[in-house]
Amino acid sequence: MALVQSNDLVVYEALKVRNLVKNRKLSKSISDASWYQFTEWFEFFAKIYRIVCVAVPPHFTTQDCSVCGTRVQK
Repeated sequence: MALVQSNDLVVYEALKVRNLVKNRKLSKSISDASWYQFTEWFEFFAKIYRIVCVAVPPHFTTQDCSVCGTRVQK
């Protein structure tokens, strides 16, 4: 709730949990966490406090510059 209250805009990556669970090292910890419930509560509190909450697709999020928007190859 503090995350929502302290920002005017909250943007999060819309991750596909099914794809993340394919990684053997991460599958147990990812399966234990309820990502869907977290995002539902996140959007719920954003509506209550009238904060814009945006889920962005995960494609190229680590390659796009957050300042100018240009794509940097890694």
